[in-house]
Amino acid sequence: MKSKRLVCFLIWLVIFGQLLGKVRMVLVNHNSKGLTKMPTINSNERTSITELYCKVNSITRIVQTDLNNFPSLDILSLWSNQLTYIEDGSFEGTVLSRLELGKNKLTTLPELHEVRTSLKILGLAYNNIRTISFNEIEFLTSLQLLHLGYNPLVSIPDMNDLLPSMTELEIGPSVPCCPWMKDMGARFNIRETCSSPPDVVGLAWANISSAQLIGGIFCPGEYMNFNSFVMSNNFYIVSVTGIKFNMIVE
Repeated sequence: MKSKRLVCFLIWLVIFGQLLGKVRMVLVNHNSKGLTKMPTINSNERTSITELYCKVNSITRIVQTDLNNFPSLDILSLWSNQLTYIEDGSFEGTVLSRLELGKNKLTTLPELHEVRTSLKILGLAYNNIRTISFNEIEFLTSLQLLHLGYNPLVSIPDMNDLLPSMTELEIGPSVPCCPWMKDMGARFNIRETCSSPPDVVGLAWANISSAQLIGGIFCPGEYMNFNSFVMSNNFYIVSVTGIKFNMIVE
């Protein structure tokens, strides 16, 4: 009887060891090392890395060869670099659930089709992003947290309908506010205040109703991208895809 128990115990140890090997987490830390480009990691090492941190460096660009074929890569953080360019297809061969690109110099969202079903957290705060289009995010079916705070946003699509899986959207400060943001309830977080419509400028978000946001010039309903605007007296001068027109603000 004892020998059978011993055999069973040894078999359990072998199985447990195999399972442990399969879920082994490998974290690589390249934070604050003065990097100007992504670190070189050979193909053998890439297969086992689950988390890669390159925060607080001076990396300016990412190309496909930097990040392709990290089959276990779940978390990538490039917070506080000098990124201006991420080549399309750079995340192919990864299983990213969290991508942190905050505090860089990006002007557009990176191409994310390769991680469309795995990505849950996307950090893009403190960049230079002005517009977000329907086509850039509508395929991110698993996205739960999207942080866009401290970007000079002037146009974003209705994310309440677009990304029903989202549990938190953060934007601001001073961005155009739309009725769908109120529909998100506690899932929506604005830093500081709205920049439009004019009647709600400076008001606390909690004191603004959906009705007050109807008719905002940056909420046309069809995801129009506003290139620029300036307020002069009681006029908004708006440039929409190269067409300039005036809108009277009562």
